[in-house]
Amino acid sequence: MTFDSGDAWLDAINQREQLLGETTVRRMAEIFVEEVDGLLARAQAALSEGKTAVAQKEMHDLGGNAGCLDFNDLAATALEAERDCDTGNSRKALERLAEITPLAHTNAAQLRHRFHIP
Repeated sequence: MTFDSGDAWLDAINQREQLLGETTVRRMAEIFVEEVDGLLARAQAALSEGKTAVAQKEMHDLGGNAGCLDFNDLAATALEAERDCDTGNSRKALERLAEITPLAHTNAAQLRHRFHIP
């Protein structure tokens, strides 16, 4: 399996492993994989119910987790969705969530592949 972010992401995650240690980065990856579907589902439900403050927290958590694993596109888009929630623009936040979901799933697949996570 190959991924579009390719060498740049691999270089970044390798550097993160050198900085923090392989065990730490692996655990961060496992947490991301374990939590991503729940974060996305809770954000979707909150936005569907007009609860932008709840969705904002989920987008904040997703973006933070993504940033720590060098998934910069996901982190940036989650931040934009978080800002949309902060301004009460649930329609725009839902549009961004539609962009975020496949990207988050691709990033989770990258982590599963890189760290051999089931």
